[in-house]
Amino acid sequence: MFLCRYFLLPALKYHKYITITGIVTASVITTLVFWQEVSALQILTFTYLLGETVYRLEGWAVYIAGSLIAVNIILLSPISVTFSIIYAVFALVVSFSSYQKLTQLNDADSRYQALLHEYRKIKLKSATDEKLARQEERTQIGREIHDRVGHKLTNLLMQLEVTRMESVGDTKTKLTNLKCSQKIA
Repeated sequence: MFLCRYFLLPALKYHKYITITGIVTASVITTLVFWQEVSALQILTFTYLLGETVYRLEGWAVYIAGSLIAVNIILLSPISVTFSIIYAVFALVVSFSSYQKLTQLNDADSRYQALLHEYRKIKLKSATDEKLARQEERTQIGREIHDRVGHKLTNLLMQLEVTRMESVGDTKTKLTNLKCSQKIA
């Protein structure tokens, strides 16, 4: 029965009440099984159950299940009543402080994951904005080149056409017009 609970607890991670019931039941079963036999295995079993309580449960459930396990340790008194009380108190203090630290670590991990998500989102937006800025700059440069070169080419074509139409005149005038057109280009 105890091993069944051991393997079922991870599967029931998101069912708080079933997990509480499983851990407390395992504690009670351990108490009933070892009632007549006094053994160090009892302390190990209860310590394991306290660890499972801290790791698997949250909030008030940790305090309730931990307290019930401590009561079972005191009732069973594997070595002596004084030792059981001291051990139960020590185990509860360690368990509750471990739970607080585990909660802080989980909160820090949650904040880290949220910040990492935001960082990735901002990085993606930055890369997209950079691509967009480059594309806009290329478009602007293309427009400027088109405007400048287009104007000069149109002017050159018109002067060449005028020169061709005036080709009836003398050669010296034609050469001067072509040199002028060459300077514009």
